[in-house]
Order: sequence, then structure tokens, then C-alpha cells
Amino acid sequence: MPATASKPATGPALLLSSPAIKRVSLPVPGRDGPAFYVLRKPAGYGPGQMPPLIIALHGTDDTAEQMVDFWAARSMRIPALIAAPQGVGPGWRDSDTVIIRAMFTHLQANVAYDSQRVLLAGFSAGGAMSLQLLYVEQAPVTAVAALANYVPPWITDQQVKARAHVPVFYAVGMEDINHERMREGLQRLRAAGARIDLDRPRIGHVLDSDVAQEAMDWFFDRCADCLGAALDRMASGKLVADLPALDQICRQRAWHEASHVRRAERLIEEIEAPGRLELVKVRAFVAESRPADAVEVLQQVEGTFVAGPLVREAQNLRLRLEADPAVRREIADRLASRRAEQALSLYASAQRLVVQRQFDEAAEQCRRVIDLYAETPGAERARTLLQLLENRKKQ
Repeated sequence: MPATASKPATGPALLLSSPAIKRVSLPVPGRDGPAFYVLRKPAGYGPGQMPPLIIALHGTDDTAEQMVDFWAARSMRIPALIAAPQGVGPGWRDSDTVIIRAMFTHLQANVAYDSQRVLLAGFSAGGAMSLQLLYVEQAPVTAVAALANYVPPWITDQQVKARAHVPVFYAVGMEDINHERMREGLQRLRAAGARIDLDRPRIGHVLDSDVAQEAMDWFFDRCADCLGAALDRMASGKLVADLPALDQICRQRAWHEASHVRRAERLIEEIEAPGRLELVKVRAFVAESRPADAVEVLQQVEGTFVAGPLVREAQNLRLRLEADPAVRREIADRLASRRAEQALSLYASAQRLVVQRQFDEAAEQCRRVIDLYAETPGAERARTLLQLLENRKKQ
């Protein structure tokens, strides 16, 4: 899918020159000890930027900081934010879900990212928790990488079916302690319709860098497939309604593959082509000293195309023309004249309804004229007619 923002951070639009890591405290009432997650922002990140997000869950003997360092060392096709919550004790417990929920709430409110590209990755106990979060907690993620874990047996078929559309990369080593338990859980997930890509490396119970790299490549492949399918759909329709999504891809080019950005740019050019012809007309009006006519065409272009480079160009040109007080006065006079004509047209329809003795309908039409065009002569006439109709009804 095209990029979709979580709530962007506020502040000056300064981009990071290098990655930044910080510990973020979480307000979790009733918890003993600190609740926090570790957040790593990639170079080039800043307010309004929307990179993918990776949520990393540690194993029993690991920490959030270690997970951030481990996943940041993987090769990423596109730079990503990495967030790693810290469990209260070794591994993860059901009671820790409150911390993870608080982390998601904080991220959504304070960190800009692409909510259509969120990977939840967990190792060992973190892998089991990742499946718990996906199927039981319905965490807002778009893909899961569960490494070296079993499937929690309390997850129900109905819970899996409800999130079966979310793809899962499931890797358990041939010599892993969860090797046999994995089989039963995998069978249950697939029977319930889960989308599982299985990896069986010849390793034991370890957080393996090669397997993690496979998971990372898998995630970005899924993202590319999803966006590619969306672009295919847009290419078949070439609809103006798709311009905001296409424009978002281009404006977030640092966080998308270059091939997708180029496709989006070509589609924008094709969809905007009729509007570009209107800009030729605008420039002709300006050359003929008809700025008010040019402004009206520009307003139509902005209203039709909604978003994208054409709209920004049209808006900038319109604002330059409207900077002239004489142009603003002429535009205001034209608008007032049109509104007066529209009001009189509606008033005339009310008069026809009176002739047809449809008095209630005529009264309603008068009210429309008064509500929509209160400042016009037509509205004044409508008030007089409405008073007559109301007096007639009282008799």
C-alpha cells in the first residue's frame, strides 16, 4: 500500500545527519520499576518523514538495547526506525503486554512512520510474544518475523483467522530446542489460514545473523510486492483520486525503492496531463492581462487535482496573482455576481412551486436560498415570500 503516516512529530524540520538512539520512558500505572523502550532513528530522519518501522522483541537473556544494535547491523534496503521494548523480567509474560501497548500508543502519537510497513520481529520468548501480539492482541503491524520459538498453544483458530492476512516469517533451526514443538504450532496456524513462510536453517537455539538477514529481506520483499500491486492498480485506472498516494511516495522518496518512486512520478505525469494543458491557458490569460480569468482556471485545477506537483504549482501561481488588490477585488465581484444569479435562480424555482400550489416545497426552497445566499437580493426576496407562505399557513 502507499505510505500512510502515523501522527508526525512536531518541531523544526531538521533531518538527522547520523542515527540517533534514545531510551523512551513509558507511563504505565501500577508497574514496579521503570517501563521503557529503546528507539533508534536512522540518518535522514526528521519530522514528517515516514520510514518503515521495526519492532524488536528480545529473548529471555537479552535486552532492548542489544536488540536495537542487532537489527541495526542488518542490511536494509530502506533505512528503518527500530523500537525495542524492555520486558520487566527475563523473557516475556502476559503482564508485559501493557508495556508493549504503551509503546505502540507512544509511537503512534509522537513518532512519524509508515503504518503500512511495520515489522514485528522477535527471538525465542520474543518470537512467541510476537505471535501473541499479532493474533491475540491484534497489534498494529503489517508483518511478523518469529525466530526460534514455539507457537503459544492458547492462540485460538478464530484469532488466527482474524489476522490471517498478515504474513509471517517463521524460522526455527533444525537443532533448536523448539524444533519438535514448532511442527504442531505450524500445523495449527496453517490450518487456520495463516500466511506462513517457513525457514529451517541448520542451527540451534541462537539469534543467527544470517537468518535475521533473511527475515529482513523477506519483509522488504513483502513491502515491495504490496506497493507494486498498488501501483499496478493505479496504472490501470489513472484516477485523480490516486494522486495524494502517488505524491506521498514521491515526497517520501528517501524511504521508498527508487523504482517505485520513478513509477509514481510517471503516473503523476500521466494523470496531471489535462491539468498541464490548463496551465498553458492560464499563462495565455496572464500574457493578455486577464489575471482574474487566470485565477479562476487555477482554482478549478486545484479543486480537480487535489494534490501533487501540479496543484502546488497552480497554488503558487494563484497566490502571486491574488497578491494584487485589484485582482482580488475583481474576483470578489465575480463571485458576488455568480452568487446573486444562483440565488435568483433558486428563488425563481420557489415562485414556480407557488404557482403549482406546492406551498410547503416553496417554503423549503426559500429557506435554502436564505441559508446559502443570505447576503444576496435573491435571499431578501425569499424572506418576503417565506413570510407570506407562513402567514398563509396560519390562516
